[in-house]
Amino acid sequence: MTWPPSLQNVRTPWVMIPVLLVLILAMGTFWFLQNFEKKAFEEFEGGSPNTWKNPLLAAQRYLQVSGKEVVDYRGLSVLSALPPPKGALYIHRLPRGLSASINGNLFAWVESGGHLLLAPNALSSEKPGTGDILSRLGLQVLKEDAGCDCPPKDKTDAKTVVKKDTAAGAKTGKESYHPSDSIIEVTADGIPLHLRYSGAPLLEDKSGSAALKINGSYRIIYRQNADQSREDNKTIKKKEGDWLLQYKVGAGKITVLSENALFNNRGIGDYDHAFFLSWLLKDDKTVRLLSSSETQGLPAMLWNRMPLFWVSLMALIAFVLWRLQKQSGPLLQPRADEQLNILAHIDASGMFSWRTNKARTILAVNRRSVLQRLAERKIGPGQDLETGRLSVAALAARTGLPEKEVFDAFRLRIEGEQDLIQTSRALQKIHRRLHGGESRQYDG
Repeated sequence: MTWPPSLQNVRTPWVMIPVLLVLILAMGTFWFLQNFEKKAFEEFEGGSPNTWKNPLLAAQRYLQVSGKEVVDYRGLSVLSALPPPKGALYIHRLPRGLSASINGNLFAWVESGGHLLLAPNALSSEKPGTGDILSRLGLQVLKEDAGCDCPPKDKTDAKTVVKKDTAAGAKTGKESYHPSDSIIEVTADGIPLHLRYSGAPLLEDKSGSAALKINGSYRIIYRQNADQSREDNKTIKKKEGDWLLQYKVGAGKITVLSENALFNNRGIGDYDHAFFLSWLLKDDKTVRLLSSSETQGLPAMLWNRMPLFWVSLMALIAFVLWRLQKQSGPLLQPRADEQLNILAHIDASGMFSWRTNKARTILAVNRRSVLQRLAERKIGPGQDLETGRLSVAALAARTGLPEKEVFDAFRLRIEGEQDLIQTSRALQKIHRRLHGGESRQYDG
């Protein structure tokens, strides 16, 4: 086959290869669109670090969007110096061990027009007469086993329940796990609300003075569609205690909830929890949230109070460490090893002893050594070494030396260099005589 002259240039590789690449790309795109489609998916990233520090962050943002002024607090400083009695103060968990003065100030703050919302602490005292807020309201936290829908204690009933669940699981081919929610049904201003109950101990109004009560009875609602046909689905479990109690105190009010899980970051968006919180605070324009009663650590407090000081200190430390790595002056050369004569060491030790005023100590040691050698030769009496008394005339007669030299050797006081030299010479004469005679060359 012969190509027309006009198509001879098309057969060149510079034209054929780009055309083939375009065809392959077009066919690949057509195949991909025929076999794949776009699909949206959700990716869970977890909570932010701010939600770990503040469990009421979501509630705070919701109230701010609702038009309220919200202030978040940490620590007990807000309870020691309370704000003006306007708006609401929500204590996420009532701290235990509050002093009588703080409890009194909180009660007086409510009487002046404040709205206090709190959830009791499970470890707080329940003894009457303690002076805390719950005792003054006449409110008591019921024990967990009061009105509890607990598993049957009878062994026969327990076996029956286990067999029933096992049979149900055998029919479905799955384990007997039936997730459900305990829903408290409330009507607020004619609006039906659904709130989740987490099983916290309920409250009891001992004084009977509560202005608002929400009973702890709840309805069981199963989450899975397969469990909607269960007999106990949507049945109501009666409870004797109250889930919420509200008291009128002076010009203000105190709202006590048995639990605070529905206002946490994880629970505020479930059911009608957010609307219920705004309904409780509908008369309050300013809301103060005490998210945690734990005070900040000392490092965090110092950083918050003096950030510029710590930044400057860290910069100074970094500069000092950098400066220590820099060379200052020429490098020192290692000294050459010098071999010194033994006489130089002896002379150096003598000079050191002389400068440190140890001449008298050395001289006393030398005198004692010479006397000990005289006693060994039975020339000098040994008892003189014990008593320290020495007869110059007797020792001179036994050694055959002049009394002056014996006196200079053992009795002369050292007042200067000449006395030291004179005493040393006398000791040297005696020492040489003990070793076989004396040399006359340096007797002086």
